Amino acid sequence: MEIHFDEEPGFVRVRFTGLWSIPKDSPVTKRVLEECRGRKKDLLLIDFSGVENQKLSLAERFRLGVSALGFAGKLRRIAVIGRPDLLDGQRFGEMVARNRGINIRAFNTPDDATQWLLADEATSEDR
Repeated sequence: MEIHFDEEPGFVRVRFTGLWSIPKDSPVTKRVLEECRGRKKDLLLIDFSGVENQKLSLAERFRLGVSALGFAGKLRRIAVIGRPDLLDGQRFGEMVARNRGINIRAFNTPDDATQWLLADEATSEDR
């Protein structure tokens, strides 16, 4: 797995490529937070569209949602982009993170993710 960081207007984009695994205690969260802090951004777009995985198990989706806890209280909003075959219709990983107080949403397209990420707080909570 490779990690790439891009600074976009108003947020940081982290792109994952290659075969991706979800370890129990991921050092990736710390690295992503360091990038956001260094760039003075509290909005994050995580792009999984370049990963090679074909499908995630329920346990992997749960671990992915729980791993977002590392961002709790440190980032204002997190948007996630994933291919339709990686995002289940129930958005289980998103639900796990949201139930733990993380302001996160999963999307299939970069445009939808960016629009939500940069939307005003009052209107974005209704989406």
